[in-house]
Order: sequence, then C-alpha cells, then structure tokens
Amino acid sequence: DVISSEAIESGIKAIVGLPIKDDEKVIGALFLNHTSAHSLSSENKKLLFTLTNSAAIGINNSMIHDQRVKDIAASQEINRAISQNALPVIYELIAKKAKELTNAAYSTLWILDNTNKYLQVGAVYGRESVEDSLPLNAQSINGHVAMKRESYICSDVTQDNHYHSWYDDIHSNLTVPIAFGERLIGTLHVESTPKDAYDKDQEKLLQSL
Repeated sequence: DVISSEAIESGIKAIVGLPIKDDEKVIGALFLNHTSAHSLSSENKKLLFTLTNSAAIGINNSMIHDQRVKDIAASQEINRAISQNALPVIYELIAKKAKELTNAAYSTLWILDNTNKYLQVGAVYGRESVEDSLPLNAQSINGHVAMKRESYICSDVTQDNHYHSWYDDIHSNLTVPIAFGERLIGTLHVESTPKDAYDKDQEKLLQSL
C-alpha cells in the first residue's frame, strides 16, 4: 500500500525514504529507489542522515534568503508609494503585501480612530470586510494587540478567547501592532485556513513590513 503501482511496474523493488527536517518541522523528503531488494547498512544510514541534515540547512537558508528578498522588495514598493499616493492606496498596498508575504487567506490593516477607542478598517485584501470598526478591548485579537502593543500568534482560533470571528474557514492568525515611537497607529492582521500557519519567523516578517 505504501509503494505506488507505477513504481512497482517500473521495476522498483525497494524504497528508502527520509524526512528533511528543520528542527521538528518537516520541509521536504529524500527518496532512494532501488531496482533490487535492498537494505541499508548502519554506515549508509549515518551518511543519509548527514545528507538530509545538510539538505535541511541549505533549503532553510535558501527559503530565508528568498523570503528576505521578497520582504525588501515589498518594503521598497511601499516606500515608493508613500511619496506618490494618498493614504487609502498605501493602506491597500500594505495589506496586499502582508497577505502575499505570509501566504494568508486575507489580511486587514486597522487604523486607530481619533477617539483612541476604536480601530477602523484601513484596508482588507483577499476578502470582503465584515465590520468597519472594533473597540479597543480583549473581545478581539486586534483590540487586544492594540491595547498591549505586542504581537500575537493565534494557532487555533477555536481555542482563543480573544478571537472575533469573521469567516468560518479561518483557523489561525497573526497580528502585529503598528506604532511610531510611543504613538499607536493601528494593527496589521493576517488570517489563514490551516491551524498553526504562523510562527516567530513570520511574526518578524510582518513586524518588518
């Protein structure tokens, strides 16, 4: 059941498969196909584990580099837009880049209103806005982040008391505060359909943006 019929028909008799892992996160797999019965010696096992560890480092470094290139390009595009466009256009661009850089289902940029009591939608990218404002309280993740001025990763919305639902298919999100010195400007928020979609690396990426 493990080996496909196509592999068997092509003459494969044995397969060795190893995960490529970055810490505990699987980022790929290495497979060796043999046309005769085959078993690995202890030395070959050590060699393959060394190879997959090296591959994990190389792949991870490449992913970090690619992400950093995209991050820099997004920041440069936003910086250019700031000098040439009105605020709604800039808000839309920031929300767009947040969604694209984190592979989110959608993103929302919230802006603190003049009363300092509510967050108002600056831009939503990827889906339609359900609400136009949120109070600064713990009844929503954005309100909570705005009050605490600390980033927040929600791995499972069904287990989070702060979560304020818009869409039934959303299962995780990431929110960072937007501030200039001591002045709170708003929050930047991304949501995804899988659980555990965000980690500290994406948190840093969104903070950078």
